[in-house]
Amino acid sequence: MKKIFILNLISFNIIYAECSDLSYADCIYWSTFCEWNEETNQCQDIGSGDGGGEENGDYIEPSCIPFDQIEPIPYNTTDYANMCIEYVGVPPTVDCGEGVHIPIYINGIEVFEDQDPGVCDDPDFKGTCNIGSRVGRVEGIDVNGNPMPEVVWVFFCRSAGRELFEQMGTVSVQMIGYNTQNGATCFFESPDAIGDNIQSDYLSYDENGFLDGILPSYGNPEFDQVFHSPTVSSTNCMS
Repeated sequence: MKKIFILNLISFNIIYAECSDLSYADCIYWSTFCEWNEETNQCQDIGSGDGGGEENGDYIEPSCIPFDQIEPIPYNTTDYANMCIEYVGVPPTVDCGEGVHIPIYINGIEVFEDQDPGVCDDPDFKGTCNIGSRVGRVEGIDVNGNPMPEVVWVFFCRSAGRELFEQMGTVSVQMIGYNTQNGATCFFESPDAIGDNIQSDYLSYDENGFLDGILPSYGNPEFDQVFHSPTVSSTNCMS
């Protein structure tokens, strides 16, 4: 049987495990490699003997997967960034004003004021049609300031509408770093996911109604306040 070593780039460790060692929750989490057997009430391997696995060359031996036996993602944002930095470089400074605005259309014509939910051509994932969001793409750099062309960072300054911003400071910012050569990926989320809108202190809407403002950079103490690691909100973008 062909075996492939899987490296978890968040932990930098290779540890072996079997599907049969996993709890129900972990079995579901690793559903690419394992499945829960309701009859035996146990986790088991998948992919062999169904014509779509080993025969096609894409089967991965589950005993090579590190599963739950890995170094946990740190709670502190900077510690999390330091864990990722060798692979995706230094998290970029998010400058919403440098991002490209995401246009909102009604019947193919761009509008420049927030619209009622569902009326625009392409509502967001919540069904709303607010203007002002921006997205930016940044090339990675290492700790010495050298370019890492294999690394792509994308940041998203997400508008929930000017009215909610002015009333409650509601706004969201995320950034994702991805290494195209080895697959290493790291995610940073603004704390609105846990009910804190401190990131709104650094943002505003410009004269065109688009989000503007620069958030604290990596190395700044405020960086740990305006972004958090996946551990804080218990979100697992990697899955």
